[in-house]
Amino acid sequence: MSQLIEISDAQLQSLIAKVNRLSHESLTDVLDTLGQQQEDAARERIRDTKKSPDGTRWKAWSRSYAKTRESQHSLLRDSGALDNSMTHVVDTAGKAVEIGSNMVYARAQLRGYGKLPARAYLDEPGEIADPNDRDELRGIVEDFLDGMLS
Repeated sequence: MSQLIEISDAQLQSLIAKVNRLSHESLTDVLDTLGQQQEDAARERIRDTKKSPDGTRWKAWSRSYAKTRESQHSLLRDSGALDNSMTHVVDTAGKAVEIGSNMVYARAQLRGYGKLPARAYLDEPGEIADPNDRDELRGIVEDFLDGMLS
């Protein structure tokens, strides 16, 4: 058994136009929004939560190091340089976004170095560990697609 489905020329042209728009649309804007969300999430971890993206609380300072800190200091937050340096860049092809910091010590803080424990403020590449971030990123992409298809 078969069924014939008829689409008027106007409907078909509208659908084709939407598909063409979607297939040729630069992803730069949505990638920029995704990058900004992840940049904001990293800043929140540094400034407030003191937790890795997977929810693991960062290791506290050693007692000897804690004695050298003042009351306004906290883990990964002294002058505010690290969180203020967080940025994102969409690649020139508009196919990827990179999030990070240009501070010399950013990698050591993120991955650990010698006796310095790792304090992850960014996700591992290709992974979004925080379910709230995942939901927010999914919503950004869904809004983008809804806008393209409406």
